[in-house]
Amino acid sequence: MKILKLISSGIISGVFFSLVFSQNLPAEEAPAVPAAPAKDAAGKGISQEALACIKAYSQYLSVQKSGKVEIKMDVKISTQGMKQEFDTDSLLSFERPNKVAYTVKSGLMASNLVCDGKKLFTYVKMLNKYTESDAPENLDGMNFATGNQGLPVVELVVAQNPEAAIMEGVNSAQVLGTEKINGQDCRHLHLEQEEFDWDLWIRAGDKPLLEKIVPDMNKMMKKIMEMQGLDQSGPNAEILKNMSYEIAVNFKNWELGVEIPQDSFKFVAPADAKKVDALFGGDEETDDQAEDDSQSADGLGVGAEAAKFSLETLDGGKFNLSDHIGKSVIVLDFWATWCPPCRKALPMLVSAVAKHKGAGVVFCAVNQGEKRDKIKAFLEKEKIDCTVALDSDSKVGETYGASSIPRTVLIGKDGKIAKIHVGFSDKLEKEISEEIGTLISEKASSK
Repeated sequence: MKILKLISSGIISGVFFSLVFSQNLPAEEAPAVPAAPAKDAAGKGISQEALACIKAYSQYLSVQKSGKVEIKMDVKISTQGMKQEFDTDSLLSFERPNKVAYTVKSGLMASNLVCDGKKLFTYVKMLNKYTESDAPENLDGMNFATGNQGLPVVELVVAQNPEAAIMEGVNSAQVLGTEKINGQDCRHLHLEQEEFDWDLWIRAGDKPLLEKIVPDMNKMMKKIMEMQGLDQSGPNAEILKNMSYEIAVNFKNWELGVEIPQDSFKFVAPADAKKVDALFGGDEETDDQAEDDSQSADGLGVGAEAAKFSLETLDGGKFNLSDHIGKSVIVLDFWATWCPPCRKALPMLVSAVAKHKGAGVVFCAVNQGEKRDKIKAFLEKEKIDCTVALDSDSKVGETYGASSIPRTVLIGKDGKIAKIHVGFSDKLEKEISEEIGTLISEKASSK
């Protein structure tokens, strides 16, 4: 049971954090055992019929000035007679251009994400912590990106262009027919992309709303297990081989164009909750933490001596960390192409470093376990030019605590870790650039 709990808690927390804060899934009343996504549409490209269904949903939803929907997510993990089941119930309310309230009422991680049009608050009950930041100009600018294992769901509802949110990264989309879901006639679509395959059901008729989403997590599970060292050649190979991991997300009680009470967008922190700069990772300390967090449970922490390493680079050269310690400010980005937040973060980090060109700053994107061809194809497509080190067995990533990616580590000239960022934020480029500037100033003043 120990291995099952380890995998389920790790993957579920990643999916759930992304559901609340990143790109994730919605819900309605799902069956006790979600049906597995269909497999017979593989490799057929994007059909015009599927695209028409998605466009109809996108056009219908994007013109709605306000709305709310109940979301239910059911998760079931089983292997060799052992079972773990989780469910979450939540309510999403929004008012364009930039007001939103997302409340997870039950399940693994009771949480709130609230924006009143001026300030954005994110609260996690289990941590009893919350963050506060300036509100973005629109719902597309919301920071629904904290975890790295999520699927697009909140974005599918609040995005100004839901079609773009759905189709990002999709290389195959087919309509498999019409089915009755939760009493509604729905068009059943099957979508495929590099990170995961997924099925969604959109209502037929003049109100083409999402009714249900069922992702096939096999691709992403494999990547996560590799990151955690849980490959199928080890002592737990049989357990992993027979593991079944199912998610079903249903949307319930859609109400669009209705007046949302303004109190819904007000956040009142619990009296004993702590305001922090970052909920996960980062360099903030709780009251009971030691000042030296160099030996955190997640690997090397802030204040630790940076672990020296030497890795082959994508262009056939070598990246030796020791060559730069004592000479430059160093920015390491632990990432992978299959990770959606990583793909968003990498160009921002490259841009942040470029702002300090000539000031003694070194950037290295440390790829976690992917093949050269895949990395090159991604960089060429996105027109990203940077040093990429190949951490083929993810050992360096493990040393630096990169069990969740993207993980950005800033190292000062003194060779100590100065800052750590976990996940993606729309303010990442600004924050990294400012932190680099501070480290450069410290370097100059120490001469």
